[in-house]
Amino acid sequence: MIAAAIISLSLASLGFLGNFAIGIQAHLKQNQVANNLAVEAMEVAKAAKNENWVNFSSLAVDTEYHPEKGGDPIKWFFSPGTEIINGFSRRIIFSQVFRDGNDDISDIGTVDSNTRKITVVVSWNEKGRYYEVKLDSYLTNWK
Repeated sequence: MIAAAIISLSLASLGFLGNFAIGIQAHLKQNQVANNLAVEAMEVAKAAKNENWVNFSSLAVDTEYHPEKGGDPIKWFFSPGTEIINGFSRRIIFSQVFRDGNDDISDIGTVDSNTRKITVVVSWNEKGRYYEVKLDSYLTNWK
């Protein structure tokens, strides 16, 4: 009887551990997908910057955009608003960059028209909890 109790307890523990591992694996998969979507959006921003700085820098600051493909030949561009991809919400925000008297990036100072801060946010809900991946980068008018 004691052996049966130990075996039952061991099997229940293994079942719990297996279920926990499956949950962790699912979360890691979601996190990896979110990272991939964020990196893709950042690469689109870099490509747009390299293609035409004037068009890139003319995008409204502190406004949400998302990348889209289109045109002939097909290329990336930015549309206003947030994008939903298989339950993930993706947005890109372009911000002005300020420089202080030492030409360092700061919260206040002179606007640097040759630099933009790019923030990519990918978020999702999983089992009633909110998660997000956030990437920041600075892009400059330099090749």
